[in-house]
Amino acid sequence: MFAKEINRELLYKWNTRSSTLTLIIYILYGVFYRVDLPIWYNYSLIAVTLCNIVLVGAMLYISLTHKNLVDHLRTAILLGIFRLVINLVLLLLIVNNSL
Repeated sequence: MFAKEINRELLYKWNTRSSTLTLIIYILYGVFYRVDLPIWYNYSLIAVTLCNIVLVGAMLYISLTHKNLVDHLRTAILLGIFRLVINLVLLLLIVNNSL
């Protein structure tokens, strides 16, 4: 049922939201990485990053299983993997900075 509800517009909206979320995480980490902030800030940033990783992974899975939703499959796969790597690096930086 879930697969039938997915269309190009929905995948595009999720892609835009995930890209925006990645940019926000990067900015929040980059601005405050030297400041000693409360521990809840680090945990919330880690939680948002994990949610974004799950979202990017789900979009990559949907792109692979429903190839008709993607115009350029190879580009979508490469960009999805690249965004997963960026989010994993951000997660590692946030975790290392919070220790």
